[in-house]
Amino acid sequence: MHDKDIDIDNTKSYTEEDTAYREFLVKLKKIKDRMLTEEGRRIAEERHKFMIDYFERLNKEVEGEL
Repeated sequence: MHDKDIDIDNTKSYTEEDTAYREFLVKLKKIKDRMLTEEGRRIAEERHKFMIDYFERLNKEVEGEL
């Protein structure tokens, strides 16, 4: 379900290794840099920050830090 230490170079899409975190690392983190309009960039930046915060917290929870 979640592996904070996933090696994206040695995993494949549509397998048990294909978690939301892997999807973020492989694809979603790049979206903000591809927006064409100012409003699109603003929204994408806000959502990118949300995903960063979410996965940082999830990783801390997995490690027992929270």
